Amino acid sequence: IWLPIGIFVTVRILARKYELVDILENTKIDIIGGFLSFFLVYFVNQANTRFFNMYKLAKECSDKMIEVTGTAVTKFTPGAASRLVRYMNAGHVVGYAGLDGPYTRENFFEHLNQDYKLLTKEEIDVLDRREWSHLEVFSWCFHDLKKSKAKGMIDSKESREINRQLLTMQAAMIDIFDYVEQPPHFFYIHFLCLLS
Repeated sequence: IWLPIGIFVTVRILARKYELVDILENTKIDIIGGFLSFFLVYFVNQANTRFFNMYKLAKECSDKMIEVTGTAVTKFTPGAASRLVRYMNAGHVVGYAGLDGPYTRENFFEHLNQDYKLLTKEEIDVLDRREWSHLEVFSWCFHDLKKSKAKGMIDSKESREINRQLLTMQAAMIDIFDYVEQPPHFFYIHFLCLLS
């Protein structure tokens, strides 16, 4: 990013020193400016679309947690329901902490875990041995679901529905990771650097 800034500053200094600004006023440089402005607007539109898509995915995660929680508290034993809800919330939080953005394990997960007891020390130790993945926590949800079905707390239809909701939540978190790991195309970033 410093190279385009350096080029910009150099060009501005040279333009003022050799009075190139007056020469350029009589050219068709405004056509290039209009072209670049068009791509800037297109880039901003794409960035906004990405933001709203990621927001929808985050809301989908919370919606599925609410749906699963409603079924769990009415069908499961209190202990099993509490554990499943705890794991879903932990998977959601661990997922955000794994995005390498402003939410980290230290400033996000550990504070929420301290306040809401999402995971026990033993569960955190298991995550530490397995690369600290939200997918691991979701696998615990699926395991608990299987145990609850085996104990007769839910039937096959309810088990399939909860499984579908958990898979949808897990897929939404994976899609958020996809958006973060695939930034806007270089073409647009290159134009932004040239415009600045």
